[in-house]
Amino acid sequence: MTKLAEPGALSASDIALQVDFDTQLRLCMRKDVYRFKRRYHDCQALDGEKLTSTLTKLLLDVERSQARVKARQQALPKIT
Repeated sequence: MTKLAEPGALSASDIALQVDFDTQLRLCMRKDVYRFKRRYHDCQALDGEKLTSTLTKLLLDVERSQARVKARQQALPKIT
C-alpha cells in the first residue's frame, strides 16, 4: 500500500488517480512495480510540460510491462 500525504492535501481526483495507478501496477511484471511506483512518486513533484512528458513516458512503460505479462501468459504451455 502507498502512504497518502495529509488527508486534506489530496483531492478526490488525486485519490482516484492513485487507486487507478495501483490497479494498473497489479497487471505489470513484479520486477517493474517498485520502479514504476518510485517514478510515479517522483513525478508528483513536477509541474507543467515536464509533468506531462514524464507521466506519458511512465504510462508507456506500464503498458509495455503489461503487454509482456500477457505475452508470457499466452506462451505458457496448455495442460492437456
